[in-house]
Amino acid sequence: MSKRLILLGFILLFISSCSPPEIDTYEEKAPQVVFKIENEAGLPDSDVKTVETRLQNAYKKITSSIKIDYKYPSEIHVILKEGNLVSSGFKNTIKLYGNTDTYPIVHELSHILLGYGGNFDSSSGFLTQEGIAEYFEQKYGTNNAIPHHSHMRFLKQYNKIYPLSLLASTENSTELFRPNMSSEDGYKIQHIAYVQAGSFISYLIETYGMEKFESIYNEQNLADTIETIYGKSLLKLEDEWLMFFENQMTLPEQTQHYLQQMYGSFLDKDDLIFFQNN
Repeated sequence: MSKRLILLGFILLFISSCSPPEIDTYEEKAPQVVFKIENEAGLPDSDVKTVETRLQNAYKKITSSIKIDYKYPSEIHVILKEGNLVSSGFKNTIKLYGNTDTYPIVHELSHILLGYGGNFDSSSGFLTQEGIAEYFEQKYGTNNAIPHHSHMRFLKQYNKIYPLSLLASTENSTELFRPNMSSEDGYKIQHIAYVQAGSFISYLIETYGMEKFESIYNEQNLADTIETIYGKSLLKLEDEWLMFFENQMTLPEQTQHYLQQMYGSFLDKDDLIFFQNN
């Protein structure tokens, strides 16, 4: 085991531990937070170092981009897991599945740093929380995901767009953001909700600025709050947004084919009442 101290504009503390013996634990300090990394996946040190660097970069980008009145934890546990389950960020713990090329580090760290509901619950819905996490992941992440706006243009061809009134609803959006993942279409229902949230929140920030968005983040009665802050109803903003992504770049044929394969027959279903027909 070894200890290394590196100065890169901030103090980086890297500690290897043998407790438990089969899991390497690393500790890294940012200016106001300590990341404790548990390498349950048994990744090589070089990969863990990559995760450390990305955590630090994500922390700096997020905290310098948005100002939210939320006290995030001073110690964040990051567990590198085996397998391909869904990654998560909850209170003071991030669980990452997959590999260093696909880890949604920025997305999950956004939840930890900005808060979620009253105490990481659904009391304030999901739209602004998942939307800003998707916005930051696409802006600062390393996944090279399909651009949200172009993805939405693709989905619109199949009338697979949720009404924003439903996505913004505290009571009714759970079925979209937290569907039954054991069902045949659970992943696809959720994936569209995340993409749409990312596209709409990105539109609000790119068009009206981050300061206005800060005033609606994690707020209850979201539709009313949006009208108060933006001076426009949610329906009016929805119309603007739909027109906006109509002018976005069409996805390359290869990417469209990939999405057609991923969504499969779900794209042709017309019995899902929560899709718009535009």
